[in-house]
Amino acid sequence: MHKKEKKRQVCGKRIASVLAVLAMTSFFTLYNWTNEAVKTAHIIPSAPRINIENLTGKNELSLQELKIVSEQTGINTTIIKRLLRQDQGQQILELQKAYYEPISITSVRTTPLTICEYVIDENGEYTKGTSIVNLQDGDIVITKNSRFLGWRNGHAGLVVDAEKGLVLEAVMLGTNTKLCSIRGWEKYPSFLVLRLKEEFQNTYEIEKVVSFAEQNLLNIPYQLHAGIWGRITGLFEKEYFGEEKEQKSQSRNTQDGELTQIAEAALSGTHCAHVIWYAYQQIGIDLDSDGGLLVTPYDIQNSSYLEIIQSYGY
Repeated sequence: MHKKEKKRQVCGKRIASVLAVLAMTSFFTLYNWTNEAVKTAHIIPSAPRINIENLTGKNELSLQELKIVSEQTGINTTIIKRLLRQDQGQQILELQKAYYEPISITSVRTTPLTICEYVIDENGEYTKGTSIVNLQDGDIVITKNSRFLGWRNGHAGLVVDAEKGLVLEAVMLGTNTKLCSIRGWEKYPSFLVLRLKEEFQNTYEIEKVVSFAEQNLLNIPYQLHAGIWGRITGLFEKEYFGEEKEQKSQSRNTQDGELTQIAEAALSGTHCAHVIWYAYQQIGIDLDSDGGLLVTPYDIQNSSYLEIIQSYGY
């Protein structure tokens, strides 16, 4: 009996040692993973900063000159041309300065495992890193400064009133979709402003996206798995009824103002990327670039329907 008891004690100690090693390994893995994520909160552009003052004093630039200014500011060439026509050369220089300026960042824990990052000034107060320019209704803003430990899950919003700077957002668990100020997005260490490509603007009516969002997508509860059931149902229909059934289902789901059973289920809950995807679905545009079960900010970011209007910290 004594020998058996001794063996049990030795075995117990070995198991405890293994568990302790696994716990320490997991801790350091999570710690390093999280620390590595911090380094990517804001990225200074790799191209060296150059003097573009002589270019911002012109009304018209060559394609090569536009490319240079775009590279130095993160602003789309179409917007640069518009700013120059409006005699906003000084604003372009300010955008260049902010694009290259080092910033201080704070990490705010929104839940025990999720973190949001913001730009802060020398007093530790939230401040903007740069200005968002030339905003239009229907634009999409995306940031990578929302993360789960070391995984940058990102966040997205839909501009519904550019003049007032209002963005429709599903912010976080426990809240409903609401209108937020675009000024808050200027305090993220990184963001993208995306817009429907010019080649699609005459085919699709952005006004319908914005109108539908304002009328139907406010005050919707946050739901992480929103949209998954509709995707699974669509895959089931494709598998058992063929492409024709799937196409009918898709056209039924994207009819402007007409909600189906799947659509109604989706509206019982949403999340930041899903609410944007759903709004654009109303005019027949699927912004989910990979067609997976869950649409994410990065799926929208990579959509072939959209182009980057402004980039900061990416």
